[in-house]
Amino acid sequence: MVSGMRILHSYRIHNGNGNSQWRTFPFYYTVLALSEFDIPEVIAELRYVGPALEKVAAGRNSGKEHSLRRKTLAERILRQL
Repeated sequence: MVSGMRILHSYRIHNGNGNSQWRTFPFYYTVLALSEFDIPEVIAELRYVGPALEKVAAGRNSGKEHSLRRKTLAERILRQL
């Protein structure tokens, strides 16, 4: 698990506008998978994308099913951090 987290860490993209993400890893699938673990390396990665999750959680819901799922996931993870 730790070596996988090192790889994920090396794929970070810093785009400066609060939309932190990882190259080649789908954002929401990765966040969902990480939310299942409670180890320091995972918490660090979730904190890294915290600003992006805050934007999603604070955003308006478009009423579409995927939008609601993303917002719910972001809110759940932010409560855990």
